Order: sequence, then C-alpha cells, then structure tokens
Amino acid sequence: MKKNYFKVAAAGMLVFLMVACGLRFTDITFSSHSIEQFSNLTIDMKLERNGDYQNNDNLYLYLGARVPADWSAVEMTATDVNAIAGPGEPIEFENSEFYAALLELSYPKDGYKWVAFQAKEITANLSGEPLNATITLKAGVSMGDYVIDLMGGASKSTPAELYSNGTINYDLAFNNWGNNNDGLKTINGKKYVSCQEYLFNASTLSKAEIDARAESLDYIDVLCPTDGVRYPITPSDVVNYPNKPNEDAAPDPDFDRTVKVTAAAGIDEVYESSLIDVKAVNGGVEVTANGGVATVYDLAGCILATEYVNGTATIATRPGVCIVRVIEGNRTLVNKVIVK
Repeated sequence: MKKNYFKVAAAGMLVFLMVACGLRFTDITFSSHSIEQFSNLTIDMKLERNGDYQNNDNLYLYLGARVPADWSAVEMTATDVNAIAGPGEPIEFENSEFYAALLELSYPKDGYKWVAFQAKEITANLSGEPLNATITLKAGVSMGDYVIDLMGGASKSTPAELYSNGTINYDLAFNNWGNNNDGLKTINGKKYVSCQEYLFNASTLSKAEIDARAESLDYIDVLCPTDGVRYPITPSDVVNYPNKPNEDAAPDPDFDRTVKVTAAAGIDEVYESSLIDVKAVNGGVEVTANGGVATVYDLAGCILATEYVNGTATIATRPGVCIVRVIEGNRTLVNKVIVK
C-alpha cells in the first residue's frame, strides 16, 4: 500500500478525531494564507485525545473540507498505528459523495461547497494518540478572502448503505438510537432525531453556526424504531468544535483558517492547450471544444456565463477582461481574453 500523505495526513487526524468521541484539533497550519489562482494549499493538522475517552473500532472514516465553489481536493490518506492494514501502514481513501452531500445538507454556505473523502475499508482500535495529518486543496479561478473549514466523522455503516443512487439514507445517517435518549433530543420543546454519534465528531465550524442550524432540517423525517413515530432531524451534533468547553479539556482554539487568493501570473501562457481553443469575438468569447464545459469569469472571479461546448460556440458576455476556463475530459485550458 503506497504512502500518500495528502494531504493524507490531514485526513488521518480528522479521522481519529471523529472516531474517538473525544478527539480534537490541537493545531492547524496553512502552508500560506495568500495563494495564487489554481495553486495548491496544504493544511497540516494535529489531533489528540480530548480527555480520557474509550475509542471505538471497525469504523469507516470520513474527512470533509468546506472550500470555495470552484476549488477541488487533490487526494487523501492517513496513517493509523493500529490499522487493519498493519501498524504504520497508510489508510487508503477515495472521494466520498455521501459525506460531501451530508455536510452540504447540514452546513451549506453561499459561495462554498464541501469536498470529502472516505476510507476504502474499516479500521480497528484507533489509538487516540496525537496524530499528524496533511490535506492538499487546489484553488480555482475565484479571487478574494476565504475561510476553509474542516469536519471529521466515522460510521460503522458502509458508505454504500449510507448513500445510494445519489440519495442519503436519512434513516441510517440520522440514527443515534441507544445514545442521547434513544437518538432523540429536545430543542425548544420539540423532539428531533440526532445524527449518528460519530459522523459529526470534530469540526472547525463556529458554535454560532452549529447552533444556528439546530432546527434547519425539520422538513426531513426519520423513523424512530422505539416508538414507530417519524421525527424531524437536526444537523447540530458536532461533538468538538472551537470554543466548546469540555469537562476534561480547555476550549479548542479558534484556528486561523483564512486564505487570500490572488491573480495568477502568466495564466494564459501556463494553461494553454492545443486541443481546446478560446478567443474573443464581438460581444463574447468563441470556444472550441470536443464536449467540454466552458466558464467565463470576470477578474474578481465572479461567474459570468457557463456553457457546454461540443464543437464551436459563442458565449455572450459583457465587454472587458475575462478569464475563460474550459474543462474537457482530463484537459483544461484557462485563458484571458478582452471582449469588446
């Protein structure tokens, strides 16, 4: 099993964080708080046990990052000293549509999206010792100041059980029976179903944001097996987040998770592709691609137009300097054009 520290390490920490009910972030360090468009951002993290908690085992691990809408995640792995694969061996991860969808449902933010990974296999006997992890993200075309948030979780349920055909299994994902008063909690006098105990275990989200979402999913009902009644669900089940007091530990620090994205130098020379063509025409841009998605941005990173192109198409846009990105399979072109 190859060692691929994402980038990987990052997940590892998160992973442990979530798995042992009492793990928390003790350090989060950005490679830089100012990066150029289309460049990588590396986040190093440390996790440690938050008090004397017993760890769980045989869990699928998850890691999510809330990033600007046009960013992407590179890859992720984590090293677990007691992994099934063997002591010191990395845990392999893959993209997680389920965890990204669950986080987007529970904690959306305008202009952002969640990207996520899940372990390919279960892990055993997570130690809860301090862990080092690294995650690498790739910036998009948008420029400005952003905050990158992280969330870790785990579940005994398989990813396939939790998510299929593009749909979250709410009855399974929001199911904490046997814990927290048989999975129910009372908010403002109304009963709600809790999320699985470990799925939202550690986070950098603020207490204010978590509390604000307490009743936001009450339009989705989940069946309670103890009384046969369907109850609304609540996403506000993060165990450890910044500034939340704990009986065995001081509040977590409010880490600096800000990053400023600035214009990339020489963007039109660096990202040219002979297989895709973009040029300015009167009133817009002309794009030639063989089944690609073309997006036109202004210099502030705001999307002006998006169109699927199979052949040659003219995309109308306002006059001025524009950045055009065309994604066709595994080929990408990014170019600057001046529309008159």
